[in-house]
Amino acid sequence: MADPAAVPVNPLFAGVPNVVFRMYENSTKMTRSIKKLFKWIKAQLAARVAAEGGQGFLIIEVDGRQYTLLHRRWWLLHSAGEAACSFRDLYLLGFFRDGRWLLYNDAYLIVSGTDVPANAAFWDRLGFKGGYCETMKSLAVGMQPMLNALRTLCNPNTNGTIVRLALYQFIVSIPEAVRFPEWSRYYLSLLRNVRTAPVEDPAFSFRSHFSDWSSMCKRVRRGPAAFIPGDGFNSYKALVQTVFLLLSRPPQDEL
Repeated sequence: MADPAAVPVNPLFAGVPNVVFRMYENSTKMTRSIKKLFKWIKAQLAARVAAEGGQGFLIIEVDGRQYTLLHRRWWLLHSAGEAACSFRDLYLLGFFRDGRWLLYNDAYLIVSGTDVPANAAFWDRLGFKGGYCETMKSLAVGMQPMLNALRTLCNPNTNGTIVRLALYQFIVSIPEAVRFPEWSRYYLSLLRNVRTAPVEDPAFSFRSHFSDWSSMCKRVRRGPAAFIPGDGFNSYKALVQTVFLLLSRPPQDEL
Protein backbone atom coordinates (compact mmCIF):
# COMPACT_ATOMS: atom_id res chain seq x y z
CA MET A 1 0.00 0.00 0.00
CA ALA A 2 1.37 3.39 -0.96
CA ASP A 3 2.48 5.74 1.78
CA PRO A 4 -0.07 8.60 1.91
CA ALA A 5 2.74 10.99 2.75
CA ALA A 6 4.37 10.14 -0.57
CA VAL A 7 1.35 11.27 -2.59
CA PRO A 8 2.18 14.71 -4.03
CA VAL A 9 -0.06 17.59 -2.98
CA ASN A 10 -1.79 19.29 -5.88
CA PRO A 11 -0.11 22.73 -6.15
CA LEU A 12 -2.87 24.48 -8.10
CA PHE A 13 -4.88 27.27 -6.44
CA ALA A 14 -2.50 27.25 -3.48
CA GLY A 15 -3.44 29.54 -0.61
CA VAL A 16 -6.88 30.57 -1.84
CA PRO A 17 -9.88 30.84 0.53
CA ASN A 18 -11.80 27.61 0.92
CA VAL A 19 -15.02 26.52 2.56
CA VAL A 20 -16.63 23.17 3.29
CA PHE A 21 -20.13 22.88 1.83
CA ARG A 22 -21.83 19.94 3.53
CA MET A 23 -24.63 18.28 1.59
CA TYR A 24 -27.47 16.41 3.28
CA GLU A 25 -30.45 14.30 2.34
CA ASN A 26 -32.36 16.12 5.07
CA SER A 27 -34.07 19.15 3.52
CA THR A 28 -33.75 21.38 6.59
CA LYS A 29 -30.04 20.66 6.96
CA MET A 30 -29.41 21.07 3.24
CA THR A 31 -31.19 24.43 3.14
CA ARG A 32 -29.31 25.66 6.19
CA SER A 33 -25.99 24.49 4.76
CA ILE A 34 -26.35 26.20 1.39
CA LYS A 35 -27.56 29.44 3.02
CA LYS A 36 -24.41 29.34 5.13
CA LEU A 37 -22.38 28.91 1.94
CA PHE A 38 -24.09 31.90 0.29
CA LYS A 39 -23.31 34.00 3.37
CA TRP A 40 -19.67 32.93 3.27
CA ILE A 41 -19.28 33.84 -0.42
CA LYS A 42 -20.84 37.28 0.09
CA ALA A 43 -18.67 37.93 3.14
CA GLN A 44 -15.53 36.97 1.21
CA LEU A 45 -16.46 39.31 -1.63
CA ALA A 46 -17.20 42.16 0.79
CA ALA A 47 -13.88 41.61 2.58
CA ARG A 48 -11.98 41.90 -0.69
CA VAL A 49 -13.56 45.20 -1.69
CA ALA A 50 -13.13 46.57 1.84
CA ALA A 51 -9.42 45.71 1.67
CA GLU A 52 -9.16 47.78 -1.50
CA GLY A 53 -10.50 50.90 0.17
CA GLY A 54 -14.18 50.17 -0.22
CA GLN A 55 -14.21 51.08 -3.89
CA GLY A 56 -15.93 47.84 -4.79
CA PHE A 57 -19.35 49.01 -3.71
CA LEU A 58 -21.53 50.87 -6.16
CA ILE A 59 -24.48 52.60 -4.51
CA ILE A 60 -27.47 53.12 -6.77
CA GLU A 61 -30.52 55.05 -5.64
CA VAL A 62 -33.86 54.29 -7.25
CA ASP A 63 -37.07 55.99 -6.16
CA GLY A 64 -35.52 57.14 -2.89
CA ARG A 65 -34.22 53.70 -1.95
CA GLN A 66 -30.58 52.68 -2.12
CA TYR A 67 -29.43 49.37 -3.57
CA THR A 68 -25.90 48.17 -2.93
CA LEU A 69 -24.36 46.14 -5.73
CA LEU A 70 -20.99 44.50 -5.33
CA HIS A 71 -18.68 45.86 -8.01
CA ARG A 72 -15.94 43.25 -8.14
CA ARG A 73 -12.49 43.34 -9.66
CA TRP A 74 -10.62 40.60 -7.84
CA TRP A 75 -9.94 37.05 -8.90
CA LEU A 76 -9.84 34.65 -5.99
CA LEU A 77 -10.97 31.09 -5.73
CA HIS A 78 -13.62 29.33 -3.74
CA SER A 79 -12.72 25.69 -3.31
CA ALA A 80 -15.17 23.24 -1.79
CA GLY A 81 -13.01 20.17 -2.27
CA GLU A 82 -14.85 19.00 -5.36
CA ALA A 83 -15.34 22.31 -7.18
CA ALA A 84 -13.65 25.66 -7.76
CA CYS A 85 -15.29 29.01 -8.45
CA SER A 86 -13.74 32.33 -9.36
CA PHE A 87 -14.43 35.39 -7.23
CA ARG A 88 -13.63 37.41 -10.34
CA ASP A 89 -16.99 36.58 -11.88
CA LEU A 90 -18.40 33.68 -9.81
CA TYR A 91 -17.96 31.35 -12.77
CA LEU A 92 -17.44 27.68 -12.00
CA LEU A 93 -13.95 26.70 -13.19
CA GLY A 94 -14.10 22.94 -12.79
CA PHE A 95 -13.79 20.24 -10.15
CA PHE A 96 -11.23 18.07 -8.37
CA ARG A 97 -11.09 14.30 -8.82
CA ASP A 98 -8.43 11.65 -8.32
CA GLY A 99 -5.73 14.16 -7.45
CA ARG A 100 -6.27 16.42 -10.48
CA TRP A 101 -8.25 19.51 -11.32
CA LEU A 102 -10.52 19.05 -14.34
CA LEU A 103 -11.21 22.52 -15.74
CA TYR A 104 -13.45 24.02 -18.41
CA ASN A 105 -11.72 24.72 -21.71
CA ASP A 106 -12.47 28.44 -21.38
CA ALA A 107 -11.84 28.81 -17.62
CA TYR A 108 -9.99 31.98 -16.61
CA LEU A 109 -6.91 30.55 -14.90
CA ILE A 110 -4.55 33.47 -14.36
CA VAL A 111 -2.43 32.94 -11.18
CA SER A 112 -3.94 29.48 -10.66
CA GLY A 113 -0.64 27.71 -11.29
CA THR A 114 -1.77 26.00 -14.51
CA ASP A 115 0.81 27.97 -16.49
CA VAL A 116 3.70 26.31 -14.64
CA PRO A 117 5.08 23.40 -16.72
CA ALA A 118 5.90 21.40 -13.59
CA ASN A 119 2.18 21.40 -12.70
CA ALA A 120 1.03 19.79 -15.94
CA ALA A 121 0.30 16.44 -14.28
CA PHE A 122 -2.03 18.06 -11.75
CA TRP A 123 -4.75 19.30 -14.07
CA ASP A 124 -6.46 18.76 -17.40
CA ARG A 125 -9.17 20.32 -19.55
CA LEU A 126 -12.68 18.91 -19.42
CA GLY A 127 -12.99 18.92 -23.20
CA PHE A 128 -15.85 21.41 -23.27
CA LYS A 129 -16.52 25.04 -22.40
CA GLY A 130 -18.55 26.40 -19.52
CA GLY A 131 -21.98 27.94 -19.91
CA TYR A 132 -25.32 26.52 -20.92
CA CYS A 133 -26.50 24.17 -23.64
CA GLU A 134 -29.95 23.30 -24.96
CA THR A 135 -30.11 19.99 -23.07
CA MET A 136 -29.99 21.81 -19.75
CA LYS A 137 -33.32 23.57 -20.28
CA SER A 138 -35.36 20.50 -19.39
CA LEU A 139 -33.22 19.31 -16.48
CA ALA A 140 -34.84 19.38 -13.05
CA VAL A 141 -32.95 21.07 -10.23
CA GLY A 142 -33.31 20.69 -6.48
CA MET A 143 -31.90 18.65 -3.62
CA GLN A 144 -31.93 15.18 -5.18
CA PRO A 145 -30.54 16.31 -8.56
CA MET A 146 -27.69 18.08 -6.74
CA LEU A 147 -26.90 14.99 -4.66
CA ASN A 148 -26.93 12.88 -7.83
CA ALA A 149 -24.62 15.38 -9.50
CA LEU A 150 -22.12 15.08 -6.66
CA ARG A 151 -22.11 11.29 -7.05
CA THR A 152 -21.50 11.71 -10.78
CA LEU A 153 -18.54 14.02 -10.27
CA CYS A 154 -17.02 11.64 -7.71
CA ASN A 155 -17.30 8.69 -10.10
CA PRO A 156 -13.98 8.28 -11.97
CA ASN A 157 -15.76 6.54 -14.85
CA THR A 158 -17.95 9.50 -15.81
CA ASN A 159 -17.00 12.11 -18.37
CA GLY A 160 -18.28 14.17 -21.29
CA THR A 161 -21.92 15.22 -21.37
CA ILE A 162 -22.78 13.42 -18.12
CA VAL A 163 -20.19 15.48 -16.26
CA ARG A 164 -21.23 18.68 -18.00
CA LEU A 165 -24.84 18.22 -16.90
CA ALA A 166 -23.74 17.40 -13.35
CA LEU A 167 -21.72 20.61 -13.17
CA TYR A 168 -24.82 22.49 -14.33
CA GLN A 169 -26.53 21.55 -11.05
CA PHE A 170 -23.84 23.36 -9.08
CA ILE A 171 -23.83 26.39 -11.39
CA VAL A 172 -27.56 26.86 -10.90
CA SER A 173 -27.54 26.16 -7.16
CA ILE A 174 -24.56 28.32 -6.14
CA PRO A 175 -23.28 31.06 -8.52
CA GLU A 176 -26.67 31.86 -10.03
CA ALA A 177 -28.31 31.88 -6.60
CA VAL A 178 -25.71 34.36 -5.32
CA ARG A 179 -26.14 36.61 -8.37
CA PHE A 180 -29.94 36.65 -8.42
CA PRO A 181 -31.84 37.08 -5.10
CA GLU A 182 -35.20 36.04 -6.51
CA TRP A 183 -33.77 32.85 -7.95
CA SER A 184 -32.05 32.17 -4.61
CA ARG A 185 -35.38 32.39 -2.78
CA TYR A 186 -37.02 30.07 -5.28
CA TYR A 187 -34.19 27.54 -5.21
CA LEU A 188 -34.22 27.49 -1.41
CA SER A 189 -37.95 26.77 -1.54
CA LEU A 190 -37.21 23.75 -3.74
CA LEU A 191 -34.77 22.47 -1.14
CA ARG A 192 -37.09 23.10 1.80
CA ASN A 193 -40.01 21.36 0.13
CA VAL A 194 -37.89 18.53 -1.34
CA ARG A 195 -39.20 19.53 -4.74
CA THR A 196 -37.51 19.32 -8.13
CA ALA A 197 -38.35 21.41 -11.17
CA PRO A 198 -36.69 22.60 -14.37
CA VAL A 199 -35.29 26.13 -14.24
CA GLU A 200 -37.91 26.98 -16.84
CA ASP A 201 -40.69 25.81 -14.55
CA PRO A 202 -43.79 27.78 -15.62
CA ALA A 203 -44.09 28.96 -12.02
CA PHE A 204 -40.72 30.68 -12.23
CA SER A 205 -39.01 31.06 -15.58
CA PHE A 206 -35.63 32.64 -14.86
CA ARG A 207 -33.09 30.89 -17.04
CA SER A 208 -32.83 33.65 -19.67
CA HIS A 209 -31.33 35.95 -17.02
CA PHE A 210 -28.52 33.48 -16.29
CA SER A 211 -26.95 33.86 -19.73
CA ASP A 212 -27.66 37.62 -19.80
CA TRP A 213 -26.00 38.53 -16.50
CA SER A 214 -23.09 40.37 -18.14
CA SER A 215 -25.36 42.53 -20.32
CA MET A 216 -27.68 43.17 -17.37
CA CYS A 217 -24.74 44.41 -15.31
CA LYS A 218 -23.70 46.71 -18.12
CA ARG A 219 -27.21 48.18 -18.26
CA VAL A 220 -27.12 48.82 -14.52
CA ARG A 221 -23.72 50.54 -14.73
CA ARG A 222 -24.99 52.87 -17.45
CA GLY A 223 -27.42 54.34 -14.95
CA PRO A 224 -31.13 55.23 -15.01
CA ALA A 225 -30.75 58.05 -17.53
CA ALA A 226 -29.57 55.62 -20.21
CA PHE A 227 -32.06 52.87 -19.38
CA ILE A 228 -34.22 51.61 -22.24
CA PRO A 229 -37.11 49.24 -21.35
CA GLY A 230 -36.85 45.74 -22.80
CA ASP A 231 -35.92 42.11 -22.15
CA GLY A 232 -38.56 41.85 -19.44
CA PHE A 233 -37.57 45.03 -17.59
CA ASN A 234 -39.99 47.94 -17.77
CA SER A 235 -38.04 50.12 -15.36
CA TYR A 236 -34.50 50.67 -14.16
CA LYS A 237 -35.68 49.84 -10.64
CA ALA A 238 -36.88 46.40 -11.77
CA LEU A 239 -33.49 45.74 -13.38
CA VAL A 240 -31.54 46.77 -10.27
CA GLN A 241 -33.72 44.66 -7.99
CA THR A 242 -33.00 41.56 -10.07
CA VAL A 243 -29.23 41.35 -9.51
CA PHE A 244 -27.32 41.20 -6.23
CA LEU A 245 -23.81 41.24 -7.68
CA LEU A 246 -22.61 43.58 -10.38
CA LEU A 247 -20.00 42.28 -12.79
CA SER A 248 -17.10 44.72 -13.00
CA ARG A 249 -15.49 45.69 -16.28
CA PRO A 250 -12.69 48.15 -17.21
CA PRO A 251 -13.82 51.80 -17.60
CA GLN A 252 -13.72 51.64 -21.40
CA ASP A 253 -16.44 49.00 -21.27
CA GLU A 254 -18.69 50.88 -18.87
CA LEU A 255 -21.02 52.11 -21.60
